[in-house]
Amino acid sequence: MTVRPRLGELLLARGICTREQLRAAWEAKVLYGDRLGTNLLALGWVDEATLARALGEQHGVHSGHGKVIKVEPGALALVARSIAEKRQVVPHHVVDKQLFLLMKDPNDAVAIDEVRFATNLKVVPVAVCEARLWQLLQVHYGVRASMRPVPWDRAALGAPAALAALAVDAVSELTSEEDFHRLYAGMYTPAPVSLAE
Repeated sequence: MTVRPRLGELLLARGICTREQLRAAWEAKVLYGDRLGTNLLALGWVDEATLARALGEQHGVHSGHGKVIKVEPGALALVARSIAEKRQVVPHHVVDKQLFLLMKDPNDAVAIDEVRFATNLKVVPVAVCEARLWQLLQVHYGVRASMRPVPWDRAALGAPAALAALAVDAVSELTSEEDFHRLYAGMYTPAPVSLAE
């Protein structure tokens, strides 16, 4: 059995991330969950193409990212929404009785077997980052896999700038206490209580 490298080790060895960046991503993972790569992407330490290539290398499969991914409608029709949602997969295209399947975990044998059984096609896994898979599931199947926004447009800013931009967004969505009271005033008026029976 071959031991695949861990993503953090691979990114560190390639000089893509520093130990401090990986530590920050692990801390974000504790807070938000999700995969290490998703946290690196959200923090702006890596871009999607770099992350996808690293995932492909880690798993020994092809990878996809951004505009390179052009899902064929015929392939989508082969995999039911319930399977795509449950197994976190999106079919990409079919060539010579082989279904190229976008996956966040290309080593998920259960997902591969279930799709192979449902389609009667050989499944070829293709690695994509978790956040891209969320986006594809929402666009093609109407599945909202995560509530966590990943700022694709901010990944190139670097973590400090990306975090500052996210903080501004978070603050702009908050409502002041005065606005809250004004908005909900009168909505929850208690019913009069009668002491006489």
